[in-house]
Amino acid sequence: MSTPSAPSVAAPATSASSPTSAPFSKGWVRVKWDAGIKNSYRLGAENAIDLYPCPPAVQATTASPCIARYRDAGGYPVDIRRAAAFPGERVGATITAGEVFIFTSKSSVKHTHSDGKVYDIYLYQLADGRGWVHDFHADTPGVRQVQIIEVGLRVSWTKNDADVPVGSVGEITELVGTAKAKVKFPNGTWTFSIRELKPAQASPAASASKPAFASVKPVIRIHGASGSNANIVNGLYHLAAQSYRDKPMFQQDGFPDRWLVITSSGSWVVCQTKDKDAMNNSGWCEGLGNSNDPSLAKTWKLWNGSSFVVQESMRASALTISELLTLRMSEDDPKNLATAISIAEKAGGLTDAVTKAKAELARKDAALTKLETDAMELATRGVSITGATGKNSENINGRYVFTGERFNGKALFQREGDREKFLLLDKNKSWMVSPTSDKEGNTGAGWCFSVETDLLHPTAVRNWKVWDGDS
Repeated sequence: MSTPSAPSVAAPATSASSPTSAPFSKGWVRVKWDAGIKNSYRLGAENAIDLYPCPPAVQATTASPCIARYRDAGGYPVDIRRAAAFPGERVGATITAGEVFIFTSKSSVKHTHSDGKVYDIYLYQLADGRGWVHDFHADTPGVRQVQIIEVGLRVSWTKNDADVPVGSVGEITELVGTAKAKVKFPNGTWTFSIRELKPAQASPAASASKPAFASVKPVIRIHGASGSNANIVNGLYHLAAQSYRDKPMFQQDGFPDRWLVITSSGSWVVCQTKDKDAMNNSGWCEGLGNSNDPSLAKTWKLWNGSSFVVQESMRASALTISELLTLRMSEDDPKNLATAISIAEKAGGLTDAVTKAKAELARKDAALTKLETDAMELATRGVSITGATGKNSENINGRYVFTGERFNGKALFQREGDREKFLLLDKNKSWMVSPTSDKEGNTGAGWCFSVETDLLHPTAVRNWKVWDGDS
């Protein structure tokens, strides 16, 4: 399995406007890249994210030989490489266009092309020991030149007869050894030589107009993941209108760049849009055990930064829209419920459930308004911070009085007798003690901040982090 080219992350950088005691710049990180270059990047600061976790390729040595075809449209052969590298050393032999081959493992490398873009190139180890074949073509860098032959692949026959006339499209239902495949065509199922089959790609219009998968519920909830990348994969995924590899695909609620899709090997992954579009089998997690419905996957693995690790507690559950409404009604955040109501209204047919959900939304909105009113009233009593230790404790501990103003929608406090220190809700929704300069710039920098976010009042905070000069 290849490891992504991930940066090593050091301590957050401090803002240029920070005082001598160097308040923590929440939302910034210092990165050292593989090339040795160091720089600072936003990871929530200024309501922006410059970095994104790099999902690894879901790949491994195969338990049994797999079948593939080199499909260079120009008719050119590809040179076999001695190792899984690109450009790599050539061995002097080739795979011809249209040739079917058997491979036992696959690997990937990153390549910066002449167009300035970085591409993931997959290499396949030939079962006969001759070397490795890659799927890259310089003239069409975004099109993969290796087609995996697998169950479910839509194909046409290079010949024809009365049962399978010209233009017939079938689906592989079974691989017979490494040379033949059973294909179900409209008029029946027959066994063909794989060399006589070619992939039949559905037109974009046909794919977009394909009806929804009747047996698949419209919402998948991934939950129970823990550790690195858990916050990325846990969440709700809504069934998309388009299919993906002739299977359903799902888009994460609130994160349009994250998708739950099927891989060429039949596992489910959560990936970015670019990896989905490139069909390169990359993702932060992998679900195994059922290639038709992610909620039936028996085993889930999560990428921990160096490998995929089985997580027994991780599950994917299928929800109907009615169950989605019930789930959102049980939560505190009215914004999530409002989104669920919008989804239900678009789906139609749930008038009673939507009416009930709207009543609950009104109640939640009213309750939130009351809580905010109570929080502002509580703010008039002031807040005392005690127990901070270390070099910045003198900038944190003390009594803070309500200024009568709001900051980022919540009460703003100033340290008693000190015009330069404020207790405020920063733009990233954490309570923080900051100097005047960072308050005025709304930089998200300060000497301490709350781990919990979006709390109405600082006395509700249970966990604080203090900047000690290094972390």
